[in-house]
Amino acid sequence: MSIKLMSQVWEVQSLTQPRKMLLLAVADFANDEGHSWPSVETLMRKCSFKSDSGVRRALAELSAAGWLSKSSRSVKGANGRRQQGSNTYQLNLAKLLAESLAEPVRRTVSKPAIEPVQDEGSQHEPSSHEGSQDEGSPDRENPNLEPVPGAPDPSVRSTPDPSNKNTFGQPPAAAAREEESFQSKITTDQAIAVLDHLNKLTGARYTKIPTTLQNIRARLTDGHTVEELVLVVDYLVALWLGTKWAKFLNPETMFRPSKFSGNLLGAQAWNSEGRKSNSQLNQEADHSERDAAYGRYLKRSLDNKSKSLIETAARKDADSASVKSMREDFAKSTWNKIWAECSQRQAGEKAA
Repeated sequence: MSIKLMSQVWEVQSLTQPRKMLLLAVADFANDEGHSWPSVETLMRKCSFKSDSGVRRALAELSAAGWLSKSSRSVKGANGRRQQGSNTYQLNLAKLLAESLAEPVRRTVSKPAIEPVQDEGSQHEPSSHEGSQDEGSPDRENPNLEPVPGAPDPSVRSTPDPSNKNTFGQPPAAAAREEESFQSKITTDQAIAVLDHLNKLTGARYTKIPTTLQNIRARLTDGHTVEELVLVVDYLVALWLGTKWAKFLNPETMFRPSKFSGNLLGAQAWNSEGRKSNSQLNQEADHSERDAAYGRYLKRSLDNKSKSLIETAARKDADSASVKSMREDFAKSTWNKIWAECSQRQAGEKAA
């Protein structure tokens, strides 16, 4: 249920009562991004339609008028096959916001008929046609015209306080909710732009559902810019794409709050160094540590203890590959490959 969207639907003035109730029912099942998936039977029951065809016809009218869009979705059945599920609806957030902020239509209220003033006084309290000097005064221009009971005194001119006017046609609290909804839509649009960039670089097809966007939206809400999030995408794609760590190229991992700050620092350093690819970084790396570790592995050094986690992992993998029993040149190239894989694995574990 989205209270914000339901409050916007209540402000819509251009819809008939049945269509407005149907749109309100769709909003009742929606999240704050406007995604809703009630069944036709549910809408028929909530809005007191007599048939499901009437609901479908009314939904088609709302869709044609631009209030919502409809798409079908499939679900996994008991037999394991995909089958048709309930439709999903996307409310037009921009149209709802514009309609809710529109000036309310002023309707003329008919006034009750005013009984003519009797010339005769009350039967209980006789009255004189002459006005009292202390109570009330006749119209000086038309002395024969008596004031109509209940009519405002023309001699009193009052101007309403302009601060009481509400140019949005709604309570201040509702206006604040609309501003919050508008900012939320901007954040969602920015998050979708970041997700589209990730899909474009990786060839993935992450959908724009709230659960996919939630970490991206959260980092934007934290105060990070779209440019910073795009830089992190570029950096991790350059680091992981084409490796076993490519499975971590997803919004949940890349923008996780516990990892994002580290990812951003790494991305900024990578950007300042010229955005070098993973292969370039491997070629330019200082191999002194790798070569020293190889010497310790073959016990060519008096100090043959492991110096790092990478070296420990490389020794384990080298033992599994029987590197010590290989020919010298082949053993060295195998060790170099194992070292590169262990370095990459550790970097991936830190980022993930």
